[in-house]
Amino acid sequence: MKVFIFYALLTFVVINVPVKYLYSVPLLFQFPRLYLLLVLFVTLVFWTNIAWSWKTIALVACLFVGLEVLNFKQQATDNSTYLFDKETPPLIYDYTLEDGYFSYTYWSDHGIEKYKTGLRTTALDFSSLKIIGNQIYYKNRQITATPDKKFKASILNNDTVIYLSDKGRGYGFYAFRKVAL
Repeated sequence: MKVFIFYALLTFVVINVPVKYLYSVPLLFQFPRLYLLLVLFVTLVFWTNIAWSWKTIALVACLFVGLEVLNFKQQATDNSTYLFDKETPPLIYDYTLEDGYFSYTYWSDHGIEKYKTGLRTTALDFSSLKIIGNQIYYKNRQITATPDKKFKASILNNDTVIYLSDKGRGYGFYAFRKVAL
């Protein structure tokens, strides 16, 4: 009974921690819900005395590792980098030039929010780029060749292509990436 109360309280605390507070902590501590889920799974497996076949576990592990190795080999070379060093919110959906600075709009638990960055911006050109087949083209020349989802490409200050990309973040969780023009 004490173990049940402990897990119930732990679950209550972890579930009620707002995700926005976890953006600034080190990456290892940004996933308390995942860790709790794994602890609960292992606990339930031991409580139910399920007999696991080590051969089955090894086969499944090899399958997942093999699929990841194949995926790693298939990834195209990517010459893009993040536009900002600091981690941005995961639900960015728009950006613009505002009073000479780059600003973006995103969804949070408070609704739509706008953030004005310290990046001085003289020009944002959305008309010169096209996204065709999930790749960015400038004057009929392909700029990108990666499988990530790209959204809202533009030319920043006449020398850098910027776009929203979900590379390494999960489908629809965009971050700003840049490629020199």
